[in-house]
Amino acid sequence: MQPYDNWNPHSPTCSLSSWQLDAIPEELPSWVFPDLESCDHSISDNAAVASHREAHEYPCVQRHGPSSPCGAGDPAIVCRRLTVKAIRKQRQNRQAQQRFRQRQKARVRELEDEAAQALSRLNKLQSRQLQLAARNALLEAVADSNFDFESKETSRSLHLIDAHQTVVLTALNNQQRVKTVQDVGQMPFTEFSALYAAYAKKIHKSLRDHAQSEPQSRSRSRSHPKFQSQSESQSQSLSLSLSQSQTSSDALQDMGKWTEGLSRLRVCVAIGNARNFVAFTASRLDGSMGPASSHLSDAWYHSFMETLQLTEEQQEAMMHLRRLFYGKLGALRRHRQQLLQQVPARPTESEMECDASIRLGTVLSNAQQLEQNSSAELRAYLHMSAYLRLATQQRGILTTKQQALCVVKAFPYSPDKLRMMEVLAARRKEPPGGVLAQPGDLDDFGHHGNWQRLVNHMKGVTKENMHLYIPLSQI
Repeated sequence: MQPYDNWNPHSPTCSLSSWQLDAIPEELPSWVFPDLESCDHSISDNAAVASHREAHEYPCVQRHGPSSPCGAGDPAIVCRRLTVKAIRKQRQNRQAQQRFRQRQKARVRELEDEAAQALSRLNKLQSRQLQLAARNALLEAVADSNFDFESKETSRSLHLIDAHQTVVLTALNNQQRVKTVQDVGQMPFTEFSALYAAYAKKIHKSLRDHAQSEPQSRSRSRSHPKFQSQSESQSQSLSLSLSQSQTSSDALQDMGKWTEGLSRLRVCVAIGNARNFVAFTASRLDGSMGPASSHLSDAWYHSFMETLQLTEEQQEAMMHLRRLFYGKLGALRRHRQQLLQQVPARPTESEMECDASIRLGTVLSNAQQLEQNSSAELRAYLHMSAYLRLATQQRGILTTKQQALCVVKAFPYSPDKLRMMEVLAARRKEPPGGVLAQPGDLDDFGHHGNWQRLVNHMKGVTKENMHLYIPLSQI
């Protein structure tokens, strides 16, 4: 028997076996087929029912054609696929919205940064405008002043000098000693300390006389005999008060004379030899050995300042002077830094190739500018000290009595004026000197101009306008 794979019904050798023929029935059953029209109606009805059922039971199912893959017609699978697709699309929409919001935030930040930069530029322009206005005002106020920091400002820079550049010293043995500024400047320390001690004794005596005259006048006016008539007692008390007031006036006059004489001595020494002046005033002035004035503690200065009994107006004036001084000092130090940056540590190759005379001229010019800068800083300190020594009747800050107390209470030392202001600033919680030395709202020209206005104010003090008091803040 041949296998079925090689069986061909059209082959002539192919024939049915006997058992196969016996298996075929003789009569086949008849099949009744319905009409085609009824068959079409039934088929269409069944399709409508099926589609209606799918639409109600599986609303998310879509009909697929005969080319759909296996299982595509399952409603659960189709619904799951549609749900995943919707979730993916929703996630994409959310990501797009998030990116849009991020772009919006970035744009808002950019606009805010641009607005902040524009506001900063506007503030700088306004500050620059104020600086230019202040500079114009300073130029009008100090048009004839010298800002090149040259050392030409000698005795004309300070005011307590006679027209003939001489000073009369009467503290020693009541003898008038006329000396020039140069002679006083070259005075040795022993002579200076002896003169200072003599002036301190004179000032102490005038203070004592002034203190004794006031209580005596009050006590004598209260004590008069009972048998005297009212007119006699009034005339006697009037004469006593006049005599005591005359004594007090004489004591104040002597106090002012000796205080001014000591100020003249200090100024002449400072002008003649500023470095000797700094060294002299930092030492003991009674001729004995001991620590220098720089070793005095802050507690000593606090006690010393309390004896002066400064008013609020005087304290504000001292703080204003302190701000002007540190502004000037900061401008000078920044100028010195610029000069030092121009001086190289060692000459470069190009400078070595230059002529030696050219290099020497550059070095000398830089050295001269540095010396002038140092001299300007020392003069600023001397101007500050000189202004504090001005009495109120000379457009200054301290009264004559307060200046006399400064000499007597601090003897044998000379109190450092800057240290006095620093102690007062610490008590008033003022900014430190390093902060005040920063440029701040003013440039260096503004600081120089403000200080020059103070110097011009000191130069303009004469005997005719001494009584015209001008607050320091209005100079």
